[in-house]
Amino acid sequence: MQDVSYLKCVQGLVNHQNYHQSSQAPHSAGDLALETLAKILKMNPISRKQFSQIFRDMFPHKKRPIEMLLAMTRQSLKLTLRCKEVTKTVVEVVVQCLLSIDSEVAA
Repeated sequence: MQDVSYLKCVQGLVNHQNYHQSSQAPHSAGDLALETLAKILKMNPISRKQFSQIFRDMFPHKKRPIEMLLAMTRQSLKLTLRCKEVTKTVVEVVVQCLLSIDSEVAA
């Protein structure tokens, strides 16, 4: 069985210091999409409630490939750097997923 413990899952995630040291201009289509989503969420407070439900529903299941979970986690944390208002939702969902993976591995 592959080691997918909590520490393994958060390995290499983006941090605030690295983000602010680099250029904040979008470098890829994914970055551009994150920037656009962050602007929408900031301009329209009602969209944050909808985002919360959609994000919870669409976050990959713990049985999905680890690469998919890591990619979604990285992108989600990047979004929180651009839009602080969704940080609580993102962290809650990511931690719930990581804990469910960790508890399954420990069992």
